[in-house]
Amino acid sequence: PQLVITGYQTTVELLKPGTRFELGIRAQNVGNADAKRVTMILGGGSSSGGTVNGTPDTSGGVSGASGDFGNFAPVSSSNVQFLGDVDRDNGFETRAELIVNASTQPGAYPMKISFTYLDEKGIAYTDDQVITLLVYSPPQLEVNFYRPPDPLFAGQPGMLPLQVLNLSL
Repeated sequence: PQLVITGYQTTVELLKPGTRFELGIRAQNVGNADAKRVTMILGGGSSSGGTVNGTPDTSGGVSGASGDFGNFAPVSSSNVQFLGDVDRDNGFETRAELIVNASTQPGAYPMKISFTYLDEKGIAYTDDQVITLLVYSPPQLEVNFYRPPDPLFAGQPGMLPLQVLNLSL
């Protein structure tokens, strides 16, 4: 088996610091075998267990705590999702709720996603992939007078000496 991300989208078009959003992922098993006990780990991770030299290893588990959450963090659930079995030539869709950390600067950020699973013989695999999420800077406007305003009179035109600055990066 081999699991490959074929597409992804976010529920918010422009990601900004502090924005909560859902990440939708489409993936497909493009390998020649069925994938059993598929787990998706946002931020990257691994699994242990399965079969070692023909002997079942029951001490395993899924490790997702060492993932990178500096720019995006899971909300409302863990970064580890159990997805079940995926037959060869079949695909699946899944969603995760995330938040852009408030300290994240504008830019393009890679996000590692790992799929861990067993093949039909019980051998454990991990497919690591990367998607890119774009973070934008909202405008931060400052409006001030560039000099003291002249006196204004009712019913008379007047001029306001305004200065508008965009302070965002």
